Amino acid sequence: MAEQEAMQKRAEKRAAAAKEAESNKYKVNPLPLRSEQEIGASNKKVQDYINRGYLKRTKAGLTITQRGLSELRGANRTPIVQSWESYKRQHPGATKSSYDTMVAEVKSIASRPSEFYQWYNKNIGGYNIRTGKVATPTTRLNAYEHSIKQGSYDVYHSTEYDRQLPSTYGTEYTKQIWSAAPTKDGEKYLQGIDFNGKNGWSNTKKYTKEDLEDYEVTNIRHSRWGDTAILQSSKSGKNDVIRVKIPKGINIGAETNVRNAISNADYWGSILHKNRRPMIDRSGNIATDTKGNIIYSNSPLTEADKIDLKRKQDAALQDIYGYGSQTVVPSVTSNEQISPWY
Repeated sequence: MAEQEAMQKRAEKRAAAAKEAESNKYKVNPLPLRSEQEIGASNKKVQDYINRGYLKRTKAGLTITQRGLSELRGANRTPIVQSWESYKRQHPGATKSSYDTMVAEVKSIASRPSEFYQWYNKNIGGYNIRTGKVATPTTRLNAYEHSIKQGSYDVYHSTEYDRQLPSTYGTEYTKQIWSAAPTKDGEKYLQGIDFNGKNGWSNTKKYTKEDLEDYEVTNIRHSRWGDTAILQSSKSGKNDVIRVKIPKGINIGAETNVRNAISNADYWGSILHKNRRPMIDRSGNIATDTKGNIIYSNSPLTEADKIDLKRKQDAALQDIYGYGSQTVVPSVTSNEQISPWY
């Protein structure tokens, strides 16, 4: 009887946690951190492999062809090397040293993975180099193709955490960012910034107050790379969007707490998206390798695991929201205009 009651309580706890997780009350949304150029390049690469006959589209979606399979498996074939006797007949006067050099070059070229092999194993996975079998190629390829669509979010990309601001907060954030903006030649400016998946962040234009006269902060985006603000013009008919760096050091404590919360959200989110149970070490902690990467078992996450992980991720999102609301509020301000969520 006691065991049944305990099971009932655990079930009720999981149900309550699931309901809480679904409410999205933290108003912080994980987004893929990548540029339009990166998305375009990824789509172009898929089309290139379709044109070369390695991939094809079917009713079930994108899949690998027989030619693609041969290209994958070809990276592991042992090359046929000409014998020393045959080599001597074709190259009179050749030395054993020159023959050995030729053999080494042939083996080196043959063992070098092809471009398609490298792309497939990096982005799709599931190829067993020992058996030559490819696991669930259509499912994996469809998941990858979905991931390179504008606005999608999954395990393939770095994550940033977006918070959309009400207009009253947007006005106050804009004031605070400008108050902390650096100065050049006696004039304050905000540094425009763009993200590219290959090269990371790059600076664009330095915007003066005159440049951004009608602009207001509409979104704050936090990531392990730093905090940025999205600005949009309030002028009718003007629809351009600008991303700028949020100046550091306005509230160092809040910035540090946001970085820690992002690490936690990324950590729990990565396990959720991997959908496999991590290994546990002797101390009862999640096991990691020497580089700090989580070591996973082959067992999928249970529904209870998913609920628990989602609750932990949401707690981290709550911290991003709460501390993030203070990153543009000076820590010495006595009358703060913006309060944390909790």
